[in-house]
Amino acid sequence: MVLGLRAGADDYLVKPVRKAVLLARIDAVMRRLRRATGDTPAPSAPVVAGPVTIDKERRQVILAGVSQPLTRTEFQILATLAARQGEAVSREELMLQVWGTAMVGRSRSLDFFIGQIRAKLAGLPLQTVRGFGFRLDS
Repeated sequence: MVLGLRAGADDYLVKPVRKAVLLARIDAVMRRLRRATGDTPAPSAPVVAGPVTIDKERRQVILAGVSQPLTRTEFQILATLAARQGEAVSREELMLQVWGTAMVGRSRSLDFFIGQIRAKLAGLPLQTVRGFGFRLDS
């Protein structure tokens, strides 16, 4: 491990490694790289999912022309799903993105917040992918 880091590696993982840990480490390296180079991600266009428009830049969710208040956690979950619209996102990945840890099987927090989002945004095409996670359809 020491030789690898001295040779220029940014990080080191010991096998076996969980996918969530690998993704978190990659994100951390990318954040450091963007800070070091001064690069900022290009602004993203609002995502339309059914009757709902999700604007990540403004941190705003609009349903039928009316802005809907969401908590920080609700918005993070929705923004993560919107970034991968049409793809199934695992519970582990959602929890890692929102809480920084993937406590799969031990926490019902994600289910609670998904329920809150569905209650606040009626008509949102948010699907449960049984045994895996969730998908935001267009």
